[in-house]
Amino acid sequence: MNRISLLKCGSYKNKELKKIILESLDNINFDLSTLNNARVIVKPNLLMPAKETKAIITHHEFYRAVVQIVKENGGTPVLLESPAIHSLKRVINKTDYKEVIETENIEVADPAPVKSLSFDDAKSFKKIEISKEYFNADIIFNIPKFKTHGITYVTGAVKLLFGVIPGLAKSKMHFKLPAHTDFSDFCCKTSDNMPSNNASSSWLLCNVFCCNTSDNMPSNNSSSSVLLHNVVFDI
Repeated sequence: MNRISLLKCGSYKNKELKKIILESLDNINFDLSTLNNARVIVKPNLLMPAKETKAIITHHEFYRAVVQIVKENGGTPVLLESPAIHSLKRVINKTDYKEVIETENIEVADPAPVKSLSFDDAKSFKKIEISKEYFNADIIFNIPKFKTHGITYVTGAVKLLFGVIPGLAKSKMHFKLPAHTDFSDFCCKTSDNMPSNNASSSWLLCNVFCCNTSDNMPSNNSSSSVLLHNVVFDI
């Protein structure tokens, strides 16, 4: 049975974020020792170069807090993300992620090399190409931005894993799956079939579902977000 932790976090101050994140991990019985010597991909939503007041990308301070927890428990955090249009380098350089990466000494993986991910019971797509680095991870922390979406209506932890498909290939998949039910089903299958690191290991996906918003967000456009300050970890 999946465990979900829902806690209120009133600010992006580092100390408060880490306290809430650690409490949430404890609530879902996540053993922090699992991070020791693990290669941990920490995947944010970096759709485009955008100010965080627009509520489009995962807040850099939330990302920093997760990375610090990984490091403090003996893990090696790796940023892996593939924006649909802009290069990852440009998005990083145009946002506060540049400072976080430099300060925390985070490896940035190349999302371009791909490897096939198979769907044995799929009706339409038996396999897709995803960034190869996901196959080299011991743990994946998936940290989405809670916001609206034109097809799935809401973007969360499952939808963010659509981003494992690199670059413009995501746009092509949108055209192949225009119906919201078909696209949502595809996203669920992608989440369910993410790769194991190896046959003998227990691969772990931790959906770090961060509803991070701005108090000044407009409420009537596609980039707006539900005005909540909650953190949900779904493992």
